[in-house]
Amino acid sequence: MLWVVFGDAGARLIGFILTAYLARALGPSTYGLVTIGLGVLAYLSQISGAGLQVLETRNVAMSGGLDSNRVGTVLSLRLFLAVLLSLATSLAVFYSDLPTDTKKIIASSTLILLPLAISLEWFFQGRERFGVLSVSKILVAIVYGVFVIFLVHDTEDGVAAILSLAGGTCVGAVLLLTVFRREEGRLNVTMDTAAWKSIIQKSIPVTVALLVAQSAVNLGPIVLGLRFGTSDAGMFAAAMKVIVVVLLLDRVLNSLFLPLISRSRATRPGEFSSLVTLVFKGTFLLVLPVAVCCAILAPIIIPFVFGDGYLEAVDHLRFLLFYVVLTLLNSVLMCSMIASGEESRYSRLLLIGSLALAALVVAGAEAAGPRGASLGVGLGELVMFVLLLITTKSVVGLNLYSVVFRCTLSGAAMVLVMILANGWGPVATVLLALGIFVCSLTLLRTITPAEIRSLWRKFV
Repeated sequence: MLWVVFGDAGARLIGFILTAYLARALGPSTYGLVTIGLGVLAYLSQISGAGLQVLETRNVAMSGGLDSNRVGTVLSLRLFLAVLLSLATSLAVFYSDLPTDTKKIIASSTLILLPLAISLEWFFQGRERFGVLSVSKILVAIVYGVFVIFLVHDTEDGVAAILSLAGGTCVGAVLLLTVFRREEGRLNVTMDTAAWKSIIQKSIPVTVALLVAQSAVNLGPIVLGLRFGTSDAGMFAAAMKVIVVVLLLDRVLNSLFLPLISRSRATRPGEFSSLVTLVFKGTFLLVLPVAVCCAILAPIIIPFVFGDGYLEAVDHLRFLLFYVVLTLLNSVLMCSMIASGEESRYSRLLLIGSLALAALVVAGAEAAGPRGASLGVGLGELVMFVLLLITTKSVVGLNLYSVVFRCTLSGAAMVLVMILANGWGPVATVLLALGIFVCSLTLLRTITPAEIRSLWRKFV
């Protein structure tokens, strides 16, 4: 856990500082344009390997030895898909009616698909080699930062910002390949089309679902950029960058919980249900105070990081924090279903929920303006949460409704304090809200000291 926190927190801290620098140097309009390019990249990266990465992480975690041929086959498949998508997207953009600057940004973004494809992050995550992964993430962030400092200085340097990220990603991928070669031996990369077909068929449900799920992070800037302008896209993107830092919690949870719950399902099935319940409860009680405190401090966080020119991002941030809470809870349910071999069923639910989220983002933007897009993200994630909660009960045999009810009461008490004590100042409001939260947990007996110790032993 400490390795995961070190790697992700360190990389996201560096990335957050660089984001603040880029937002100030590029200005809201160009920064919004860069965000649109990275949004397109995110969708393409999901097509080229997201489903493969999730399922192969599980497969590596559940297998006892190394299948070098399997690793090489997955690597060659991801590289083939990345090259194909990069070329197709660049040609489509070149012959489109988009502005020249937009064409350059999107075409440059597709280059990042190549180092992403050859990255062996999924292999080392399945092996629970979080030390290697952490060093790789930190190195990517540092190299990215060096390029940004030297290449990005004004509103004309949007392409340079994209290429800086590509350079850092290349270094991280090469590091993981080097470690694999040294520890596991030669990597046998083969173009086994029959194996490709089998892998793609199994990963399609997860890939499609994760592709649509990108709506939460990447659809907003694209919709706002096309509907209202790149400046509004920049406001949404600024708020989302803060959310990405908070979602370090989600990254840590997924990195640790998926291998843990997969191993538990395979070796100790009798503990599976109680483990999922305990982690769900602990996750809920961790993310609630974090989200409420960030909402209270939003008017301080946004101008401090991005400058006074981004004050419109405050409301975006507050709406998106609702999405953060639900995302972490959905991650627990998602890992539980995948560990149970229910990835197809989960993918169908994720597809339905993500389509609802996408529709709500568009509808929210049309009905309430740019801020409505952020509200749509939270409401769409709520649809996903309800679907997963109902299904997980039938698949895994869980009854989480009492946990949800008690945790929600504690969170509602904090929100009420935030509303009623609005004139007290942010620091006093945060302290009061946290005090009320702790008291409510005690009165409702939501979690016991023994459960807290159990969570600590399992994750630390």
